[in-house]
Amino acid sequence: MILPGRKNRYGLLILVGLLGGLAAACGTEVNHIPGQDSRISLKLYTPPYQDAFDSVSTLRLTLMVPNGDDLVTTVDVSAEDISLSGSPASGLVLLVEGLGVDGQEILSSGQSAAFDLSADNPVEVSLLFARKGEFTRLLGDLGHARFGHSAAALADGRILVFGGAAAGDLEAPTDFVPPEVYDLATQKSCSYSDRLCPELSGYDRRFGHSVTGLPSGKAFIFGGQDEQGELIDSILIFDTQSDLFRVFSNYVAEEVHPVAFHAAELFRFDDGSGRGLRDTVIIAGGQKSSGVERIPAEYGLLYDDLSEVFTRTDLHLIEPRSKLTLTAFGANRQLVLAAGGEGAAGLVGAGELFNGQLFEAIVPSVGQGRTGLVSPRVHHAAVPVTDGVMLVGGDNLLQSIDDPEVFLSGSQFGTGFFDLSIASADANHQPRRGLIATSLPTGEVLYAGGESFDGFTRVLLNTAELLEGLNDSQAATFTDIEPLGQSLSFPSVTRLDSGALVIIGGMKPGENGPEPSAEVWYYNK
Repeated sequence: MILPGRKNRYGLLILVGLLGGLAAACGTEVNHIPGQDSRISLKLYTPPYQDAFDSVSTLRLTLMVPNGDDLVTTVDVSAEDISLSGSPASGLVLLVEGLGVDGQEILSSGQSAAFDLSADNPVEVSLLFARKGEFTRLLGDLGHARFGHSAAALADGRILVFGGAAAGDLEAPTDFVPPEVYDLATQKSCSYSDRLCPELSGYDRRFGHSVTGLPSGKAFIFGGQDEQGELIDSILIFDTQSDLFRVFSNYVAEEVHPVAFHAAELFRFDDGSGRGLRDTVIIAGGQKSSGVERIPAEYGLLYDDLSEVFTRTDLHLIEPRSKLTLTAFGANRQLVLAAGGEGAAGLVGAGELFNGQLFEAIVPSVGQGRTGLVSPRVHHAAVPVTDGVMLVGGDNLLQSIDDPEVFLSGSQFGTGFFDLSIASADANHQPRRGLIATSLPTGEVLYAGGESFDGFTRVLLNTAELLEGLNDSQAATFTDIEPLGQSLSFPSVTRLDSGALVIIGGMKPGENGPEPSAEVWYYNK
């Protein structure tokens, strides 16, 4: 095993052996069964602006085997080789963790995409190995600075970056840009590699669309508008294996209407067929065309990943709205909360819950619970937490707002929306919109970046905080943590299976005010 030097970007680790049962650790010879040996060549890539191996004394490697027992071994960072033995398998994932001197604290980590291992067939696995609990900029930029884009994690560990504009602002974007695929491990966009960037002329430049990564390895692109402001009715599927887009046409056009500024979310759906929970995309709301103007849409759709069909085209929101969020939550991600957004008469406060059959109004179970938000909003973040969804940040069409609120279902506080009073916050705490947010295993919500907007001036932020609340009260506390290294608002935020965040593009400070960014940032949770 050749590990990276303190400032090197990558290293090479060789795993010799098979899967199934741990036979030996480093330095011990393993007797392999003839014809059943396999080899994994693992490349560790590290961000250039941090020392991922600082204070790391031990590496813990966990080979996660679907429907089997995980294999775990630990080695000193100075070890030269590692041996495992067992049986070939498919759908494997390798987790590498850097432990401190106590052998307990996890300082750095990286997780591979799924891969297959067969007898006598070497496989190369690459992963990004980075410090935990830190924001860091990755080595390579995008080929095109952009905002208003969407991104989705692909099954092979890359990120599809689709749509967006390189000029203008949220209300009047211009200079729409083509898609790119960013390799997270090597930290390189297809714009700077030998692998051509995918394109589908006439369909792949849009704004106000959605991109949803699917467990099948594909990505589903829906809706949006073109550079002339016209709604786009073409639906695309990006296939990871072929690296090609194709136009999806397996639907009735009269039942699937073009929209922009809608919401889409992957959740688990039981259609009652006896096939169990299936990965399904739910799409709702947006802006639809009504003659020469746009009006809020009430449409709702379900798209089934496995069969590639719309299983429902007859769903309707109770209140038509655009710029809303859809958030799947619960133990099996079977419930979806629709919250926030803008309707015909202004901001929409009422929330709606999709229960697998229809959108229904929120019915509070206790006196303090409410049917909707105290502070209706757009440009906010909504993240799943225990028993519900936390909504933070955003704006009220005039200025950025603070006002964290949470929707809970069947919790100790009951069911409904609850506002959180701010018990304490550090001096630089500010309301923000277009922010980065995620829930942490500790129950806290991390949020960073965004912009403070007073109706006239946009101030881009680089600060980061932890929001903690609802342990035994409805009081929230904000605690400063290490900041995001770049002031940034409205990036795309893609959450990986490992829990890490990939933060792409958005708006950063420029000489003449906010300007589109081509940077890629990473937060290893």
